[in-house]
Amino acid sequence: ELLRRRLDLAEAEVHRRERVAVDADDTHRRTQREVLDARGEADAWRVELEALRVVHHQEISRLRELRAQTHTLLTAIPEARRLRAESIVDLTEQHLTGTASLVSGESVSAGSADRETNRAAGVVASVMTETSTTGGDDLQIIEGIGPKIAAALHAAGIGSFVRLEAASPSQLRDALVSSGLTFAPSLPTWSRQAGFLVRGDVGGLSEYHSELTAGRETR
Repeated sequence: ELLRRRLDLAEAEVHRRERVAVDADDTHRRTQREVLDARGEADAWRVELEALRVVHHQEISRLRELRAQTHTLLTAIPEARRLRAESIVDLTEQHLTGTASLVSGESVSAGSADRETNRAAGVVASVMTETSTTGGDDLQIIEGIGPKIAAALHAAGIGSFVRLEAASPSQLRDALVSSGLTFAPSLPTWSRQAGFLVRGDVGGLSEYHSELTAGRETR
């Protein structure tokens, strides 16, 4: 009888250990599956990260190209203004030459000559005023100003680099709010950027642009 009890206990222990072994085996398999799943997710993350790196490098290259194009355009502005000034001088000379011809003609009165001279002066004054004060400068050269913001500033009478440099932050915000715009994080740098253009300091503006991120100072 004692021997039979010991045998039953031994069999029970064997069955218990077999169940423990089965449970351990199930746990091992489950752990292996989790490890494989984790490795699969890690591989997917690596692929996604590599794709993001490629996109990041492409965006950096595109940003550099845009900055180079902006620098080229800014460099061309003084030359364009010089050519425009020369055109104004040529136009003035043509009007003055015509006026001299009128004065020397016997059939033209002194009043007609005066009117022609005044018309030539008016043309020059009009063009020069447009260029120096109220002219429609391309405000989108300023980093952080897009088409909507540029239109809002023009509508508020801030349509030139001269006026943009002179405008206070509150005036700029009021101009945007009047057009229904409220988000302009780069606004604090606009006046300084415009100042470089007013002074014709293209190199200084390009250097300042390199310190900006989307028109905002990051330092």
